[in-house]
Amino acid sequence: MYIEKAYEGRNETWRYLVTMVLVIVVFFVGHIPVFAYLFSAGPNISETALSKLDFRALGLDPNIGLALTLLPFALGFAALLGAIVVIHQRSVKSALTARGRFDWGRFFMAAGLWLALTACMELVMYGLNPDNYVFQLNWEGFLPLLAVSLIMLPLQTSFEELLMRGYLMQGLGIWVKFRWSPLLITSLLFGWMHGMNPEVEEFGFGLMMVYYVGVGLVLGICTLMDDGLELAFGFHAINNIYSATLVTFEGSALQTDALFRLKSLDPLLMLGGWALTAVIFLLLLSRKYQWGSWNKLLAQIEEPPPAENLAAEAAGETRP
Repeated sequence: MYIEKAYEGRNETWRYLVTMVLVIVVFFVGHIPVFAYLFSAGPNISETALSKLDFRALGLDPNIGLALTLLPFALGFAALLGAIVVIHQRSVKSALTARGRFDWGRFFMAAGLWLALTACMELVMYGLNPDNYVFQLNWEGFLPLLAVSLIMLPLQTSFEELLMRGYLMQGLGIWVKFRWSPLLITSLLFGWMHGMNPEVEEFGFGLMMVYYVGVGLVLGICTLMDDGLELAFGFHAINNIYSATLVTFEGSALQTDALFRLKSLDPLLMLGGWALTAVIFLLLLSRKYQWGSWNKLLAQIEEPPPAENLAAEAAGETRP
């Protein structure tokens, strides 16, 4: 089982505290370049442009701004990987999957399936209101955007998944002993972590928390039912790449030169469409990978016996 892989390393409380402090410090250090630019811009900064992270309005190329915004996540990802190995004294693989190796097939399956389902839902929305979509292809801006998105966004989403559905879910799991608890807690933390996004101010805290916590639940369910982060990594990466390169809107956290821009966004319609797509996504994955009973989400977490006892049992011996 995936959560039980945490028992392969050292799990004293101080190790989690030191790791979280390290990751937070590195994450904030990663913001120095963008903070330095904003400081140099001084009084020329528009408060509205700053709150919406509109880099063009801030006088910075949006693709450079996007890369600078994503840099802290890349550094945080590296710091967390290092902490798992050095501080917790266990392998990176144990934080990624319960399988013998990271399954890239699952990663690309989740990415491809979510892309297809999201595109289908987008076509439905287009059919309902085609005048709401503005085609704005600009090759000069789009190609750099595509490069930055394909390189940097998977690092951003991988950091969030490793932190939430990996490190914290495993750590909380071996502490509270029931799978539903870390699933719920990490989903709430995931929502809180996105509480400063521009969408929250644009569409309201309550509505956006339902969305963000919902995303966390879907990603957590994938992780627990499939015993690994592969599906969550693929889903989250393609979701953000889609938002950055294909369809954007006023108030989005990713203000980019995407192919299409929405004139307006109906948040309730968006939330309903997303929820339907997410349910279909989970059902198709459940069938594909034969997850079995959903009661697995409620199962108790048990510490595996020590390695020497396992060896003794295999040899037909008993040990006290």
